[in-house]
Amino acid sequence: MRSDISSTSPADRSDGTTAPFTVPLTLCSLPTGGGYKLGIKVAFNFLPLYMTWRLFELDTGGTGFWSAYNSGWWPQVPLPPQLQLAYIAYASGNEYWGQLTQVGLYFEGQQAFTSLVNVSQIQIAGGPKLADWQCNVCNDIPPLDGNFYGDFGADMNTDATTGLQSVLLQIANGFIVHLGSYPTTPGEQVSASLQIGLSSADISGAPNQLVLTSGEKGLTPTGVLYINHHPVTIVPLMPVAVLFDTGTPSMHIWTGSLLSQDLLFKAAGIVSRSATGQLPDGVQVTLFCDGVTVLDFTAGSQPGLNQVSYAPVKADPSSSDEAVGYVNTGLTPFFDRSIMFSPNTPTPFISVFQSSATR
Repeated sequence: MRSDISSTSPADRSDGTTAPFTVPLTLCSLPTGGGYKLGIKVAFNFLPLYMTWRLFELDTGGTGFWSAYNSGWWPQVPLPPQLQLAYIAYASGNEYWGQLTQVGLYFEGQQAFTSLVNVSQIQIAGGPKLADWQCNVCNDIPPLDGNFYGDFGADMNTDATTGLQSVLLQIANGFIVHLGSYPTTPGEQVSASLQIGLSSADISGAPNQLVLTSGEKGLTPTGVLYINHHPVTIVPLMPVAVLFDTGTPSMHIWTGSLLSQDLLFKAAGIVSRSATGQLPDGVQVTLFCDGVTVLDFTAGSQPGLNQVSYAPVKADPSSSDEAVGYVNTGLTPFFDRSIMFSPNTPTPFISVFQSSATR
């Protein structure tokens, strides 16, 4: 899609957000499990001589910017008078405990830093994949997935306890993720960029609007998933929340009371009935949101391209609501497309710019 403004530095607009500008993204291979994630390069507002660039995971399924903490990277960022701690847990099992602070950010290719934004300095990291977190940080080794120094969360939600939210929500009225085709060979360079801020032409030119409503995963569109293991019988699963998540390598179905495992197993022809697993090769997967075909492919074993896993949803212990289940698209629908996130329009929406490529 067109991007009619690409400034060299963030410029304030009358509504307090920045005029649209574009920064490069990096498609990173994961060291275990296969697949890819997107990285965004960020530096904090130190004197240029001491500026330290770090690559962070661009995560449209995570809330808030969580950065590894090393005193050498944060020498001029004062902590607030009253310490405020924050906590986040991810579906992957990763957990962070952090200290909230404010800092200006530089994005790669820009000539000015943003206004002060709220971020969290990770003090403690937990989870089976992060046992060497502190050792890696001290030795300047990316502690997250072998590529990243933290999670640049970019979902549409605000943490109810701390008020922490995406940096992009703090400085812009929306954003667009542009990603090239799925790599055909290891190490292949793939074009990727992030437009921060939306022009009026971007919003009015959106080809569709997947309306955001409050549900299982905060503000997300609602979709209907079709699973078919037979050329005639197509079984639609109940309408559920759809999380467009660049922080998950592949599509994942979280089953619950509405998106039930029994129905999924029947639709996919799964006999083994293990609570966790992957859809068999050859199963047809189609996902519709507001009449838009978001995904339509045959399941296989390539992460990010056609692999689909499933597991029971993890219930929120602080909520009495029954977990109904939801679909996490993973990075799959982002390949060879542009996807716009517009949370500040009168009717918040996501727009999917369709690709001519087939999966």
